Amino acid sequence: MSSLPEAKLDVLLAHHASLEAESLGQLASERYVQITRELAELTPLIEAVKAYRSAVKELADTEALILDLDAKKAEAVIMPLLDAPSGSVSIRKKLTEFAEAEGLSL
Repeated sequence: MSSLPEAKLDVLLAHHASLEAESLGQLASERYVQITRELAELTPLIEAVKAYRSAVKELADTEALILDLDAKKAEAVIMPLLDAPSGSVSIRKKLTEFAEAEGLSL
């Protein structure tokens, strides 16, 4: 998956913010019309950029959670094997049981 050019998105967001700030000040009517038109054109794009960034962050957070859960599952299977007296537990058997429970094949 290719990512969007983040630096260009930052510039676009900053430009939109500066237009919003400028629109709050005292402006000549021509400049006010120019700014409000540009804001009207940019606002849907800015909302899409914010939604995109929110989705990217949510995806990264979800991936981190999955990795954490996978690590905890692996630790739950491996730690008893490491703590078991030598020869008392079949590692292959335990890993096969874990894989089957997870719907995986070895």
